[in-house]
Amino acid sequence: MKRMLIIFVLVLAVVSTATAQLRIGAKAGITAGKLHFNSDMLKSSNRTGFSAGVLVDLKIPLLGLRADASLMFSRHNDNFQSAEKNLVRNYIDIPVHLRYGFHIPAVGHVVEPYVMLGPVFSFLCHETRDPDWDNRASTTALELGGGVELLSRIQLSVAYTFALNRTSTRLLTSSTSTASASSTSARDRYWSLSAAVLF
Repeated sequence: MKRMLIIFVLVLAVVSTATAQLRIGAKAGITAGKLHFNSDMLKSSNRTGFSAGVLVDLKIPLLGLRADASLMFSRHNDNFQSAEKNLVRNYIDIPVHLRYGFHIPAVGHVVEPYVMLGPVFSFLCHETRDPDWDNRASTTALELGGGVELLSRIQLSVAYTFALNRTSTRLLTSSTSTASASSTSARDRYWSLSAAVLF
């Protein structure tokens, strides 16, 4: 939790020292994805989740770029096909994006498409405990996507996120074999559809 707060404070410090147009807002979205295993012995099904939180958005002068950072609560639902398990993981996420907007003459003040890229720092805050699996306390992912900004107030975006390190590791228990459990891990990959309102 301390690492999460430090990262968010650093982001805000950069924002406060930049000569930029600063906006804040609320953001929410839905996700669809699944865990990807490093072994063919396990599979998971696509499941939906959700996220909600606050957003800080700023314009970087001269470069034509915008940057944003969010503090989000997110829920991931996992389904293990072979074991018929349904597990829940809740996170505090800090996505940080660089965005490039495409200004369209005549309608630029109404609609502006953009692309975005950046890391997502996730901190596990609650989980459905399972004796066969250990969920990592913090993970880092890369998110890329795009969207549109409407009337300089509303942002609609779609993104694909994939974990850069393991999300979960299978434990050695009486219900798992040594051969399969010792090296089995999983990483998050999911699509998200989000909407934000800026004030």
